[in-house]
Amino acid sequence: MKKESSSFKYIKTERGFMLITILMVLAVITIFGISLLSVTASNFKQTGVERNFQSVYYIAEAGINNVIYDIGIKVDELSSEELSHEDFFDELNKFIVEYMEDGVKILDNFEESFGEKPVAEITVEDDDVGLVIIDEGTQTKGTINYIIKSVGKIGSLRRTVSTSIEVGHGIEKEKESSRHPAFDYVLYSPKALSLPNQSIIDGSIYSKDIVLKSAGTQISGDLISLTFVDIMGNGTHPRVKGDVYALSGYVYVSTGGLATVEGDVNANGNVIVGSSGTIGKNLYSNGSVELKPDNAKILGNLHAKGDVILGSGTFVGKSIFLNKNLKLLNSNSIINENVFAGKDIYMGNNTFILGDSQAGGSINQHNIDNVNMIISPQNKPISPQFDEIPLINTSIPLYNFDIGNKNLELEPNWKNPNVQFISPGTYKNLIIKGENTVRFVNGDYYFDNIDANEWNVKLQLDLSEGPINIYVKNDLKFSGANKSIDGISVSIDSKNFLEVNKLLETNRNLAVELAGKVYWEVQNNFSIGNRNWFGSVLSNNNFTVGDSPTIIGAYIVNNGTITFGNNPKIIYAPPTDSAAGSSSGTGGSGSPNNKGQNTISPKNRISTSSPIREK
Repeated sequence: MKKESSSFKYIKTERGFMLITILMVLAVITIFGISLLSVTASNFKQTGVERNFQSVYYIAEAGINNVIYDIGIKVDELSSEELSHEDFFDELNKFIVEYMEDGVKILDNFEESFGEKPVAEITVEDDDVGLVIIDEGTQTKGTINYIIKSVGKIGSLRRTVSTSIEVGHGIEKEKESSRHPAFDYVLYSPKALSLPNQSIIDGSIYSKDIVLKSAGTQISGDLISLTFVDIMGNGTHPRVKGDVYALSGYVYVSTGGLATVEGDVNANGNVIVGSSGTIGKNLYSNGSVELKPDNAKILGNLHAKGDVILGSGTFVGKSIFLNKNLKLLNSNSIINENVFAGKDIYMGNNTFILGDSQAGGSINQHNIDNVNMIISPQNKPISPQFDEIPLINTSIPLYNFDIGNKNLELEPNWKNPNVQFISPGTYKNLIIKGENTVRFVNGDYYFDNIDANEWNVKLQLDLSEGPINIYVKNDLKFSGANKSIDGISVSIDSKNFLEVNKLLETNRNLAVELAGKVYWEVQNNFSIGNRNWFGSVLSNNNFTVGDSPTIIGAYIVNNGTITFGNNPKIIYAPPTDSAAGSSSGTGGSGSPNNKGQNTISPKNRISTSSPIREK
């Protein structure tokens, strides 16, 4: 056998060593790879757990935000309603109870996470304090704190977060008014008031006694008389859309025929409804009531402490309650419901009681067994509804001021008419002659007399800077024979002046608002001709207006009478920022009935009392 060389032996030995080394390296690499794969798999699993754990938090947080959003929509919806604080939160709490579905709101509209369906379970409870009401000066603010908890779930993972929100509801407080209660009426007079034909009155009237003449008179508000009310009719429809009150006297509706009261009639004395006269609601009388023949109607109930007589062809839409006797005269007198009479019921031929009838005395027909009965208290007549009517028994105090020595006498300006500016201040007499235009601006004016009883005199009221108050120690006269000239114009920018009628046509609400900023106090007599007027007037003595004026304000006399020519149009504008009203706007006892729309801005109605935190 041939003997191997030493070189070949070396090579063979080297190859074996290299093979062993390679195998060892492969083994190390394999072990390292397996370890790396194990670590990678472990890290991947841990990363998934961490991801899901964080996702659960976001799911819980999203649940809270979703519920706050839905509550916010309901808060905004309720904020537009006239509600008290208590009613607002009662409605909100009712919504939350229904929304939570047995106390828990389940949100599951999330995308799956590695085969798992995320879920948020939310609860809402108010804190133990409940409703808190705070006086903030111009408004009251009611608040409730709600605690919201949300549990986020993915598979077996759970995380709970919570927050606290405050929901606010504000109600603007009723502004204090320093104005005398007489200024709550478009016309106020402690003496007799007689309104002429075609009077169009937008507002309520308070007077000693009130007579509405025929031919188209219309009153949009109430009539309140210290004594009697006589609503005449003569072929057209004098109409009162509100209620009628005669505090110590009678009410005649449709004297002469054909007149309407759309509201209730309340009288301390007797009531007569004439031919074709109508009372649209109920009648309350401490005296007797008579419905004259031919189509006199009361569409509601009739309450009388005295006798009731229904002439032929008359109608009562509901029931009659009276203390004494009822007489239904012949031919188609109809009572649509029941009668409860303290004494006798007499029915003539072709008269009808369509309901029940009871009498403390006799009944000549219709339920003749219901006689000599004791009428139950709930079926006795109700007294006139005078409780809410204020008794105005004091004169409006006059402002005490000194007059100046300077006369302002504006001579006729026929050739070159221009505007004469008068600054606020104290003067003696203001005398304005023909073709002059005088401008008043924001401030207080004091005069002994104002005499503008000339052709084509015009007044401008610049309200751009605020209210105008004009005091006259004696008389104010404003006439001018040119009926085509309005006489008074108004501006809110010192440049554009609109006459009264044009302002009404353009923006009625603005006209009423601006008239509340103008006050005229005339401590003797006020008189204007066939001209329009703007702003409230207190005349200590007589208030006299010619034919066909349009006047906007509140018109009051202390001692004299109010007299209008035919066709007046009178629109009530409550004094606000003028001296007759109030400009403080603070205090008061809350809005009427302590209700109102939410005064808190939408972005501030819900605030987070505490941030979202994990429990």
